Amino acid sequence: SVVAGGSGLHIRDTADGMLVRSATLVGGGLVDVENAEGSLTLAELVVGSGTQVRVQDLGVGGTLVGEISGGSSVSITTAGALNELAPDPGIDINATTSIVIAAELGVGNLDALELASSSVDILTGGGPIAVRNLWAGASVNVLRLVATSGAISYEQVGAANVSLSSLLTTGAATLVV
Repeated sequence: SVVAGGSGLHIRDTADGMLVRSATLVGGGLVDVENAEGSLTLAELVVGSGTQVRVQDLGVGGTLVGEISGGSSVSITTAGALNELAPDPGIDINATTSIVIAAELGVGNLDALELASSSVDILTGGGPIAVRNLWAGASVNVLRLVATSGAISYEQVGAANVSLSSLLTTGAATLVV
């Protein structure tokens, strides 16, 4: 368990995988999580408003997220798949301004990943996309949903207006708004 104040937090692992049980940053700034090998599990990452969260997982074991909440933006890049830690209806990733995900082997492969953000951008290399965006604001901008090898399932719950800029898949696409 890590609790930090000030302008930032950097968590880095160069060994064989990483588990972050609980990390909290009080105040704004940047939270930077880097994993070099194996898998990455983020059970709970709570940050102050205005905080940017950047997660880089180079391990092909994949990334599991229980809860990332409180920040303005979240960016996740993983060489594996991005999935929720435990299937549940609760929000897994919450960011007021934007959520950007690049996951080589898919997003929500095991169960749909629950998001909450006014802007969503998701790209996968060799897997599907299955997400529910629970943002309840006036509008949502979906910049990209790109699954170069796999189906796309996107469900929008709560927002009055949804704009979609780009959709690309080699499989089926299901959009519910």
